[in-house]
Amino acid sequence: MPLDRGKISRNADKLVQQGKHLQAAREYAVLLKESPNDLILINKIGDLLARAGRTAEAVRHFERIGDTYTQGGFFLKAIAIYKKIIKLDPKSSESILRLADLYAHQDLVKDAREMYFEAARQVFARRETMRARDIYEKLLRMEPDRVETHTSYAEVLQMLGDHQRATAELALAASLLAAQGRAHESEGLFRQAFGSALKDPVSAALLLRGMIKSGASSSAVTLAEQLHAQYGDHPVAVDAVVDVYLSVRQTADAERIALAAIGKVETPGSSTLTVLARLHHRQGRTIEAVQAAVQVADDLVSRQLLPDAKAILDEFCKLSPGSVPLLNRRVEVGRLVGDREGTILALEELIRAYETAQRPDLVDRTREQLSAYAPERMPAASPAATPRPGSAPSAAPSRKAGSKESPARPASPASGSAAKAPTREEIEVLLDEEDGSGGGDEGLFDLSGDIAESLAKALGESPEAPPTPPEDEQSLGEVLAAFRQKVREEVGDKDTSTHYELGIAFKEMGLYDEAIGEFQLAAEAADRFFDCCSLAGMCHREKGDPDGAEEWFRRALERAVSGTPEQRIAVSYDLGEVLAEKGDWGGARDAFEEVSRANKGYREVRDRLREARERVG
Repeated sequence: MPLDRGKISRNADKLVQQGKHLQAAREYAVLLKESPNDLILINKIGDLLARAGRTAEAVRHFERIGDTYTQGGFFLKAIAIYKKIIKLDPKSSESILRLADLYAHQDLVKDAREMYFEAARQVFARRETMRARDIYEKLLRMEPDRVETHTSYAEVLQMLGDHQRATAELALAASLLAAQGRAHESEGLFRQAFGSALKDPVSAALLLRGMIKSGASSSAVTLAEQLHAQYGDHPVAVDAVVDVYLSVRQTADAERIALAAIGKVETPGSSTLTVLARLHHRQGRTIEAVQAAVQVADDLVSRQLLPDAKAILDEFCKLSPGSVPLLNRRVEVGRLVGDREGTILALEELIRAYETAQRPDLVDRTREQLSAYAPERMPAASPAATPRPGSAPSAAPSRKAGSKESPARPASPASGSAAKAPTREEIEVLLDEEDGSGGGDEGLFDLSGDIAESLAKALGESPEAPPTPPEDEQSLGEVLAAFRQKVREEVGDKDTSTHYELGIAFKEMGLYDEAIGEFQLAAEAADRFFDCCSLAGMCHREKGDPDGAEEWFRRALERAVSGTPEQRIAVSYDLGEVLAEKGDWGGARDAFEEVSRANKGYREVRDRLREARERVG
């Protein structure tokens, strides 16, 4: 038998007039069973339950309305409902948090901040530290430059035992204070943080570096001595102490710390090794200086700090002209950073160094590299000769007529007016430090040497520019197929290192499909997975395939343990750009927010994030 809705409503209305709110709510509840999504009815029942003192039941009814409005995109109505809930129950931290999210979605930053802080205060008081951490992370995404949020977040992280991240947040807060001209407060916060950070050498070192960046180097000196006294055998701590002294130009103290690290620190950091390399050079220990400088460069490259690696190599190539290990690294780094002129000059210097050492095999191999990389700069063949000690290296040949060149040609990375050229014996010693670099022409497919040059030789092209399509397109395909078949015959699919190098070579030549194929094979190695996915994504983007680029970028980011933080930031930014190109501004916004959390000071990131938010609305 159907319900008589009119009769039930009239009975409920009478009960309301008689002040019997709970009985009236029960009458309306009968109607709600037939119309469970009637928001007006739900609201009416909630009001009656609130009047009857049944606050918890009333809140549950209002939350149903709030959820429905939120899911339907009626955010202003949802805000009104949650304000009603909080007025009824000020301790409803869940409702406060939902209201904060709604305010943030509507860019009502001030209101959102107040609600987030209130929710965090309530959950923190209940010792729900994990939830408090999540709330502060939302606050930081919304206002990354707010000092109070960073300090509160650090307090929560300390309670969770994450001392390194807590120190990082305090250092960031102190840096923000310094940027605002509040130097005294900044130094006070740094010193306050250092006491707890001293429990962990990595955290303390991070804090000292933050002081350097914020301009508080002088105050960092005293703390640096404390760190060194406690952790004089820890590489990260020692490296930070060296950087502190260098930042205040106390070179003698930096050298003292670096020398003390010898024999105590198993793997010295790049700053420590740089100081030692410079000291070795001043004392005339060329071989030791070169070895230390090479170790610095290799360390920086492994951490993807390529501009820093280039800078240290340029410095020591000038100090030790003709150094084979330095020049070889300079060639590798030059290619990675896209410094074509510096790479060419390093190759030219290598040729002269090998001529000095009377190594015609290496002269020929390096000339082949230079021919493939920059045929217009090929020097004329010359007999091996040993220049007089201290004599200037021969001038490199000029460019072809009509080519662009600045009036003042850049200095060679190996040139240095005051530096002494190495003797043949010194070059031989340094050559022995290399990996047994033998020569010999291995034919068209020389897979024992630089694979980029071998590929370029097979195609008759420079590895820097895309090849000019031949008249017979099939002939190019045949050459590529033959080359790849030769690779598989000699190294197989399991040699991921060779396939990775081949992928790089294909990418540089604009052969993106071939490059993607090689990166797929190389990605089987766990230590190359992130790089291969990133590079494959770049290839898809270069060839105008944003869907393919998105797929590879996401594949890279899905492996949380892969890639350094800097690499993941770079790929997240690339993903955001690709999604923006596709018109997926919601996805782009999420990607740029991820980047913004780690690169808070980058104006370009902030601008792209702002644009994405505006597009999403």
